[in-house]
Amino acid sequence: KDGKGNLALHVAAAKKASPKVIAALLVAHPAGAAEKNGDGDLPLHRAVSKEAPPKVIAALLIAHPAGAAEKDKDGDLPLTKHTTERNRTILRSTSFSLRALLIV
Repeated sequence: KDGKGNLALHVAAAKKASPKVIAALLVAHPAGAAEKNGDGDLPLHRAVSKEAPPKVIAALLIAHPAGAAEKDKDGDLPLTKHTTERNRTILRSTSFSLRALLIV
């Protein structure tokens, strides 16, 4: 962890790393998807707030599905605080499939 409590997964998610990088970090430390940083953010919060690729968001959701319902220190859910219209469209789509999005 860095001085702000971020794991490599938090940083990679915030920097819009590729789905392959996120997958490698999840393989190396699967529990990292469930760890909050000093701001109470999961890697999922960071990915959504920085508009990470949909496959990254999907990978984080699959790794820690309960994360979608976890609030940060401000009481915000990851998929509502910073979700752009583009991400809302993806999440609301009737054809949205987490497994399909994970194909890299």
